[in-house]
Amino acid sequence: MNGNGVVVTTRKKQVADMMETSPGIQHEPGKLTDKECWSIIKQKVSGGGRETIASDLESIGTEIAKKCGGLPLLANVLGGTLHGKQADVWQSILKSRNWDSRDADSAVDVEAASHIRHLNLISRGDVEAAFPAVDARKLRTVFSMVDVDVFNGPWKFKSLRTLKLRRSDITELPDSICKLRHLRYLDVSRTSIRALPESITKLYHLETLRFTDCKSLEKLPQKVRNLVSLRHLHFDDPKLVPAEVRLLTRLQTLPIFAVGPDHMVEELGCLKELRGALKICKLEQVRDREEAEKAELSGKRMNKLVFEWSDDEGNSSVNSEDVLEGLQPHSDIRSLTIEGYGGENFSSWILQLNNLTVLRLEGCSKLRQLPTLGCLPRLKILKMIGMPNVKCIGNEFYSSRDSAGVLFPALQILTLYRMDGLEEWMVPGGEVVAVFPCLEELLIDHCGKLKSIPICRLSSLVEFKINICDELRYLSGEFHGFTSLRVLSIWWCPKLASIPSVQHCTALVELGINWCGELISIPGDFRDLNSLKKLRVNGCKLGALPSGLQCCASLEELSIVNWSELISIDWLGLRQLRSLVSLGITMCPSLRDIPEDVWLGGLTQLQELRIGGFSEEMKAFP
Repeated sequence: MNGNGVVVTTRKKQVADMMETSPGIQHEPGKLTDKECWSIIKQKVSGGGRETIASDLESIGTEIAKKCGGLPLLANVLGGTLHGKQADVWQSILKSRNWDSRDADSAVDVEAASHIRHLNLISRGDVEAAFPAVDARKLRTVFSMVDVDVFNGPWKFKSLRTLKLRRSDITELPDSICKLRHLRYLDVSRTSIRALPESITKLYHLETLRFTDCKSLEKLPQKVRNLVSLRHLHFDDPKLVPAEVRLLTRLQTLPIFAVGPDHMVEELGCLKELRGALKICKLEQVRDREEAEKAELSGKRMNKLVFEWSDDEGNSSVNSEDVLEGLQPHSDIRSLTIEGYGGENFSSWILQLNNLTVLRLEGCSKLRQLPTLGCLPRLKILKMIGMPNVKCIGNEFYSSRDSAGVLFPALQILTLYRMDGLEEWMVPGGEVVAVFPCLEELLIDHCGKLKSIPICRLSSLVEFKINICDELRYLSGEFHGFTSLRVLSIWWCPKLASIPSVQHCTALVELGINWCGELISIPGDFRDLNSLKKLRVNGCKLGALPSGLQCCASLEELSIVNWSELISIDWLGLRQLRSLVSLGITMCPSLRDIPEDVWLGGLTQLQELRIGGFSEEMKAFP
C-alpha cells in the first residue's frame, strides 16, 4: 500500500462494505484452531506466563477452547474471566447453555461474562455484544462513551455503584435513574445533557457527581440538598451552584461558588469539610468584612483559592479592601489567585501565608502598591498581570523592613504582564544577602513605560524574556555569573540601545533579539558559547556579527534580518559553523559583498538557506 492508509477493523460485514473504498481490499481472517484459542486463554490466565496452571484446570481449559469457534475475541475475554478463578467456575463456564444458543455476532454472550464487575463500553458494537452477556445484578461499574439505556432495558443494575457516561452522546437521564439506589459515583461530563432529572435527588448514597463541560445544562434539580452523602461535586459553570448548598454538610469538593441573592457567602461557613480548590466569584456582591468572615475560610484547609470580583467599578476601594480582609484563608494554603480586586492596598494577612507556593494577581486596576512578598519562604511562582496604577516596584515589594537576609528565597517563576503604568523597578535597599536566588524564568511583557530592568544577582536564571516594552532603554547590571541561562529573548523594545555582554552565559542555547531598532551592538566575545544553537537578530542597527561567532560549534540556526547598518560579513568565519542547518540573511540594504566560492563549502549540514534584499550595488549573487 503506497502512501498513507487507514485500517478499519469490524466484526460486521455491512460495516466493511460501507467503509470499502475500492473492490478487493477487504480481508477476512480465518478462524483460529482450538490449540491457538487455548494458547490465548492460557496466556491471559497465567498472567503472560508468570503463573502456572494446575493440570485439572488445563484439561477443562482445552475443552473450553474448543467451544470458542476459532474466535480470538472470545478466547481473550474468556482468558481474562478465568484468571484467578477456581475449578468450579471453569466447569460452570464449560457447561453453560449459552454455548448452544449464541451466534457469531454475539460471541461474547457467554457464561464467562456473568462474572464481570467492571464494564467499559466504547462503541455501539460493544453494547450489543456485552449487555446480553453480563449478570447485571453483579455489575458494579459501567463506563460508556455511547448512549446506553442501563435503566429501562431488560437488565436490572441493582448493585451498580459507578456509572461513567463521560463524553457519551446522551442528552438526558431518565427518571428511572433513582432505581440505582446503590450508586456512589455518577459522571455525565462533556455530554450534551440538557437537564438532570429531579429523581436523581433520591440517590441518597451518591458521593460523587460530575458534570463539567456540559454546555447545554442550564440548571440543577431544586432538591440537590437531599443528596446527604454527597462529598464531591465537580462542575465548571457558576450558574450551576446547587440551591441551598449549605445543607450538603459532608461536601469536600466544591470548585465554584458564585455569590448572589440565592447564594450568600456565609453558606460556605456551613461546609466544614470543604478542601481542595475553590473559586469564589462575584465578590462585588459581598457587603462588608463581617459578611466575608462568615465564609470561615481561615478554618478551611484549602489547597487553592481564587477570589474574583467581576466589576470593580461599582465598588469602592474601601469596600473591596474590607471584603478581602474578611476572606483571610488558612495559613496552609498553597495557591492563591486574586482577580478584579478593586482595592488600593492589599490585606496584611498575605504576610502570614508561609506555605504559599503560587500567587497570581490579575486585573487589580486600582492597586497602587504591590504587597510585601519577599519574605514568603515557599513562594515559587508569582504572576502580576494588568495593574495599571502600580508605578514602581520598590523596597516595599521585597520586605517590610530593612532586611539582611535572603529575599524571595524559593521563587522560580516571575511574570510581569501588562503593567501599563510601571515606570521603575528598584533593587532592594539594606544589606541584602541575595534576591531571587532560585529564579529560573523571568518574563516581562507589555510593560510600556518601564525604562530599565535590574538583572544583577540572578545566577540561577534559565529563561529571560522581554517583550514589547516601548520605553525600555537598558538592562541594569551585568550577565556575570549567569551560568544557567539557556534562553535570552528580547522582542520589540524600540528604544533599547545596548545590552550587557553575554560572553559569560556559557549555557546559552537560544539568543533572540528582534525589532530593537536602536540596538547598535551585541557586546562580548561569543567564542565560549559552545552550547548556542539558535541566534536570531532581526530589525536592529548592528553593523557586524558578534565577535567569535565562528567558534559556536553547536550553532544550528542563524537568522539575520533587517540590519540597516550591516555592510560586510566574515564569510570565512561562517564556513566554520559546520552544525548550521538553517541560515537566513535578508533585508540588509547596506550589505555589498558576497565573495565567490569561499563561504558555503563547509556548511555540510545546511538544509535551509534564505538570502536576499541586499544593496543595489550588489550586481549578482555568486
